[in-house]
Amino acid sequence: MKLIRLSVEQVVKQVRDGHITVDEVKRAYVMRALDVAVPNNYIAEICQLADQAIRSVDVQEKVKLEHLLYGLTFSLSDNISLSGFDSTCGLASHSLKPLSDDAVIVKALKDHLLATPLFRSSVNQSSGTPDISQFSSECCNSLYGRALNPHNKDFSTGGSCGGEAGLVASNSIGIGFGVDWFGDARYPAACCGVAAFKPTSGRMSEVGVGTAGITSPVCKGVVTPMARSVKDISYVLRALWDSKVQQIYDKSVSPLKFNNTLWKQDPPKKMTIGYYFDDGLVDISEANRQALLIVKSALEEQGHTLVELSLCSGPRGVAFFAEGVPLSYKVHGARGEMREYVESLQGEKPIEERQRVLEQAQLSNGFKDNLMPILTELHQERMAMVMDATKERSARETVELLGRIETFKQQFEDYWTHMNLDAVLSPAGCLPAIPHKLSSEIFCLNSHFSLYNLLDYPAGVVPVKLVQMEDLKVNKKQEKNAVHQNDRIVEFMRLAQSSASLGLPVGVQVACLPNRDEQCLWLMESIERAIGFNELSLAFIY
Repeated sequence: MKLIRLSVEQVVKQVRDGHITVDEVKRAYVMRALDVAVPNNYIAEICQLADQAIRSVDVQEKVKLEHLLYGLTFSLSDNISLSGFDSTCGLASHSLKPLSDDAVIVKALKDHLLATPLFRSSVNQSSGTPDISQFSSECCNSLYGRALNPHNKDFSTGGSCGGEAGLVASNSIGIGFGVDWFGDARYPAACCGVAAFKPTSGRMSEVGVGTAGITSPVCKGVVTPMARSVKDISYVLRALWDSKVQQIYDKSVSPLKFNNTLWKQDPPKKMTIGYYFDDGLVDISEANRQALLIVKSALEEQGHTLVELSLCSGPRGVAFFAEGVPLSYKVHGARGEMREYVESLQGEKPIEERQRVLEQAQLSNGFKDNLMPILTELHQERMAMVMDATKERSARETVELLGRIETFKQQFEDYWTHMNLDAVLSPAGCLPAIPHKLSSEIFCLNSHFSLYNLLDYPAGVVPVKLVQMEDLKVNKKQEKNAVHQNDRIVEFMRLAQSSASLGLPVGVQVACLPNRDEQCLWLMESIERAIGFNELSLAFIY
């Protein structure tokens, strides 16, 4: 039990110094996983691989000793390729088809940095299929079951990489790697109370990152590390980027080394940090609002300047900021009727959470065109948005949408530059984890996250607090907007915020401009030190 509570850096140092062995590390995590992770449906497979040793001098000649991660055990979501194992993406049709090659990230960690893969974690059904993944917010498939939140088994771990987040949160592994297309790793991390960091896409290889056969024309899947502390993530990325081992297999990976400048500055750099509560799509819960206010206060005490951003305007929250994510919804659904998802199933029954949105998607364009004005008249604009997002579009219409997305991205960057921002804080989702099966009704839980996939900005989540009784009160902003946002989604959001959600973790999200990944990590570490979430007594872990 003591071993699994060590940081990643401490484990590597203890193994390097000969105080513990890799076998002891693996045994401790496997025993913990059998006790917690297996019953909670986090694990797809346990990797029974031969022990690795520091095998040859020429490996060390290529990688400096200080970069070696020998002693580190890690887990992978089921959509990252590992030789000899299936990459099912949560689909029965992809099972019993072991792969013959590793993803580049696995080769880098396993063959060069000498870390050991230990688990493969469960993902949502058809993980990475764009037209359905953008509406996914739970980890469930017919192969491995439904992942249960380690804080409360009646609640979701988030999707699609909820198995990975559950493994890390339950101390069943020190660090894990998921894939983030639409917040697929950051949202589960927020639900489970762990840190996650989505780098700029070019800094992590995409080779060997599995999908259900379809790739996104807008949002790239980025390998995203999760850990119980941001410092652990920084430690592993520093070894990975400084050693440049990814470039051996994938020349498209950025050659940038880990920039340690901010860690060396004394006194620390004072930043101008923007923040916002509302993304124009969904009002956030009081717990999420309080988490952001706590971080704002902590950063101001450190001498940073916090600036509230006015990103939404108009009577119904319509502004350029609120346009980006719905535009990506439309592009990813351009084939209509969620055909990518249906085809990926190959006859397999969709999971229950997908039934409602699938039924809506498979209505004809003409029916949707007639229904959307009625929904809008009934103040169900967000349901109308889903209808619009799943319409079949011509090639010309799709190209026009892609052009509008590029315009939006430029507008967003111009606004950021105009405000002279170093980083932006936002809620880590609109709600804490939600009860199982409600994701079929609250479709836009990942909107705060998918924005930064669309922009390709580095972004990460940091846990801040636990839900308290006073957080369950409806905040004044929600009451004020009740006339404008009082649709079906709001009703289910209220159901999700019951007394059963007490003790669930809540976090914040940090984002920076592309290739300023280290700046984002440094700020996340600053928040982590100031808040001290990892020092809280979380009884479920021990």
